[in-house]
Amino acid sequence: MKRISACTAITITAMTTKTMPAITLLEKHIRSAEHSWSIGVSGAIAEFMYEQDEQIDINMESAQLSAVTPRGALTIKLPFWAIVCRS
Repeated sequence: MKRISACTAITITAMTTKTMPAITLLEKHIRSAEHSWSIGVSGAIAEFMYEQDEQIDINMESAQLSAVTPRGALTIKLPFWAIVCRS
């Protein structure tokens, strides 16, 4: 099986004074089974989601967040300049 790696950068901006670390916002949403994650390019898409009763292992280290279930895994690495202006 060939392993494929994909990277992307997401910039979130809004006009407000409320701020929080971007990794904190991502952790908040990855801990909820109500959210799903997808990334794609022309001709291919990858998705990550889990059910409420499914076992999930979430690990957060500085600017890296990972989630692992029996069906799949997701790792997000943020650049140091990533910020959230509104959530």
